[in-house]
Amino acid sequence: KQHKLKIMTFDTCQGEERDIILYSMVANPASDKLGWAFIKNINTIEPEESGQIKLQRLNVGFSRAKEQMHFFLSKPIYDFNGSIGEALQHYQKTLENARKLPDANSTDDRSPMERKVLHWIQATIFFKTNQSTLELQAQFPLGESIKQLDKHYSHPLYVCDFLLIYTDEDKKQHKIVIEYDGFEYHFKADSSINEFYYTDQHIYREKVLESYGYNFIRINRFNVGKEPVETLNRRLFDLVKKRPI
Repeated sequence: KQHKLKIMTFDTCQGEERDIILYSMVANPASDKLGWAFIKNINTIEPEESGQIKLQRLNVGFSRAKEQMHFFLSKPIYDFNGSIGEALQHYQKTLENARKLPDANSTDDRSPMERKVLHWIQATIFFKTNQSTLELQAQFPLGESIKQLDKHYSHPLYVCDFLLIYTDEDKKQHKIVIEYDGFEYHFKADSSINEFYYTDQHIYREKVLESYGYNFIRINRFNVGKEPVETLNRRLFDLVKKRPI
């Protein structure tokens, strides 16, 4: 009670929710009893004895955590069989993918808005549904990368805020530069300033990178909309010509 801890089994946690849940998946390597408690194959529910109950137990047990899940294992993940093995491998892959993504520390310290843009990108339906087939990098040295591929590249070594590369069902790559445009560096000083008054330098930069097959999504105070995540999500789907279902 002092530490507000509660010990439950997969059968007694129905209706419970906790910020942090610790899962004990300790099993004897020689005699794994977890297969008795959980369904062996999700695709063959009916033939298995109490298959529906075992499937429900799995679903309820893994949907109780609101913030964090920690697993304590007694053997390597790939030694676990059945649905428990599949679930553990799923969470391991999710964690590995998350570690590959840029975080707030990857953005430019001089541009606080970049942290918000990173959050917006990762919160879109586009990003969440296509995460396994896309790459996202912050502060990517795009000019340097192009120069390595094209020895005739003679333009500045541009760095972009974010580079998102999405591979669609037809194995076509969509290379998208996402940038937040602040007034100080991107717009002309003019009393009638608006979204079309980019500096000549930035227009030139965009045209150069577009010539190498990179598409642009420019975000600024004029086009971010009242719901930045929804606005960005729509623009991403429009750019790859793929509407969400």
